[in-house]
Amino acid sequence: MEAFNSKRYEDAASGFEAVTRSDPKNFDAQLNLGKSYEALKKDDDAVKAYKAAIAIKPEHADANFGAGSIYYRKKSYDAALPYLDQAAKTDYKSPKTLMALADDQRMLKMFDRAIVQYGKVIGFEPNNAEAYYGLGLTYIGLNNKIAAGQQVRKLEPLNKELAKKLADQIGS
Repeated sequence: MEAFNSKRYEDAASGFEAVTRSDPKNFDAQLNLGKSYEALKKDDDAVKAYKAAIAIKPEHADANFGAGSIYYRKKSYDAALPYLDQAAKTDYKSPKTLMALADDQRMLKMFDRAIVQYGKVIGFEPNNAEAYYGLGLTYIGLNNKIAAGQQVRKLEPLNKELAKKLADQIGS
């Protein structure tokens, strides 16, 4: 862990690889191997390690979030969904996890579900500009310009740049 905490991810990955070779059921080693690979931008290896961790502890929020986030970044929204959904079920008070799930659902055009997740984020963090922006994009996807416009007005005092960006998207 010292190498990981010191951001020496190559060394950390080597150490965690050694542990997982001798003890493949070591959850912490698999999870931290995934995090090390992710920090090294070795996404395929990271997903493999996260999945190994999930096989040991299927409901673990960090492992599921790690795999889901990588799939999301790769625009594999269908692949990301079950992992982000599980992470949100386990860590249901995490705005970061709920935002990731909402963004993924929006990209999959699951607008009704995305609205619920963005609403949860706003409930935990009433000044979360990204949540209002995502909610506005969701309403645009539903072709509801009135509701999208309401998000612009909520965004203006929080983040004028995002408010303008959303307003421009409503107008186009």
